[in-house]
Amino acid sequence: MDLAEDVAGAGQYDYLRLDALTRNPAAIASYEKRGNKKVGTDRFKKSDSYYYEKTIKAVG
Repeated sequence: MDLAEDVAGAGQYDYLRLDALTRNPAAIASYEKRGNKKVGTDRFKKSDSYYYEKTIKAVG
Protein backbone atom coordinates (compact mmCIF):
# COMPACT_ATOMS: atom_id res chain seq x y z
CA MET A 1 0.00 0.00 0.00
CA ASP A 2 2.89 2.36 0.68
CA LEU A 3 4.08 1.89 -2.91
CA ALA A 4 0.62 2.60 -4.33
CA GLU A 5 0.38 5.80 -2.29
CA ASP A 6 3.89 6.88 -3.29
CA VAL A 7 3.20 6.27 -6.99
CA ALA A 8 -0.11 8.13 -6.79
CA GLY A 9 1.58 11.06 -5.07
CA ALA A 10 4.46 11.16 -7.53
CA GLY A 11 1.97 11.07 -10.40
CA GLN A 12 0.25 14.12 -8.91
CA TYR A 13 -3.02 12.33 -8.30
CA ASP A 14 -5.38 13.88 -5.80
CA TYR A 15 -6.67 10.66 -4.30
CA LEU A 16 -6.38 6.89 -4.28
CA ARG A 17 -9.50 4.74 -4.69
CA LEU A 18 -9.90 1.17 -3.50
CA ASP A 19 -12.71 -1.31 -3.13
CA ALA A 20 -13.30 -4.29 -0.88
CA LEU A 21 -15.99 -6.93 -0.76
CA THR A 22 -18.16 -6.48 2.30
CA ARG A 23 -17.36 -10.07 3.26
CA ASN A 24 -13.60 -9.33 3.42
CA PRO A 25 -13.08 -7.93 6.94
CA ALA A 26 -9.27 -8.10 6.68
CA ALA A 27 -9.19 -5.76 3.67
CA ILE A 28 -11.75 -3.43 5.25
CA ALA A 29 -9.76 -3.20 8.48
CA SER A 30 -6.50 -2.64 6.59
CA TYR A 31 -7.92 0.13 4.41
CA GLU A 32 -9.55 1.91 7.34
CA LYS A 33 -6.41 1.59 9.49
CA ARG A 34 -4.44 3.33 6.71
CA GLY A 35 -6.84 6.28 6.72
CA ASN A 36 -9.04 5.37 3.76
CA LYS A 37 -12.61 6.64 4.11
CA LYS A 38 -15.66 4.65 3.00
CA VAL A 39 -17.33 6.71 0.26
CA GLY A 40 -19.86 4.32 -1.21
CA THR A 41 -21.26 0.86 -1.73
CA ASP A 42 -22.24 -1.13 -4.78
CA ARG A 43 -23.25 -4.58 -5.92
CA PHE A 44 -20.96 -6.28 -8.43
CA LYS A 45 -21.55 -9.80 -9.71
CA LYS A 46 -23.81 -10.74 -6.79
CA SER A 47 -21.38 -9.38 -4.17
CA ASP A 48 -21.64 -6.16 -2.20
CA SER A 49 -18.57 -3.93 -2.13
CA TYR A 50 -17.44 -0.87 -0.24
CA TYR A 51 -15.58 1.89 -2.03
CA TYR A 52 -12.77 3.69 -0.23
CA GLU A 53 -10.91 6.86 -0.99
CA LYS A 54 -7.82 8.49 0.48
CA THR A 55 -6.53 11.97 -0.27
CA ILE A 56 -2.96 11.84 -1.53
CA LYS A 57 -0.62 14.79 -1.21
CA ALA A 58 0.93 15.18 -4.63
CA VAL A 59 4.73 15.45 -4.65
CA GLY A 60 6.39 18.21 -6.64
